[in-house]
Amino acid sequence: MTEAQCSMCRWIAYSKRHLQYNLSYKLLLIITEQLEKTWRPTSLTRDEADMLTQAFTLFSNYNFKRLAKIRECFPTNNQSSIERLEQFLTYERLFLSFKMNFFLLLKNHCKIVQHGSISILLSISKYSSI
Repeated sequence: MTEAQCSMCRWIAYSKRHLQYNLSYKLLLIITEQLEKTWRPTSLTRDEADMLTQAFTLFSNYNFKRLAKIRECFPTNNQSSIERLEQFLTYERLFLSFKMNFFLLLKNHCKIVQHGSISILLSISKYSSI
């Protein structure tokens, strides 16, 4: 396994665990930063990128639901809850930034690959007619 694949697996595992038990956002930030450092558009297969995309979607939906119930999830009469909210908001901002970069780079990479494949097919068809 490559370093990017290990980072992807680790992120997916921790994000799914977070859906069951609220993990520390500091921990999730470290794992996300590691994924960000190792991931490149060509470092994962199409299936792996799809798995990561699904995990991002589940994780984002969960966090948006928590945000909708902000007063229940992060009561303001509890100092540790306020600290968790600050960590959550900091993490969410960084996660959204990384997720946007991931999707943009992945989309651009797919365009390049598709364009490259079309160019190769056009070249092959040009020479096969000789």
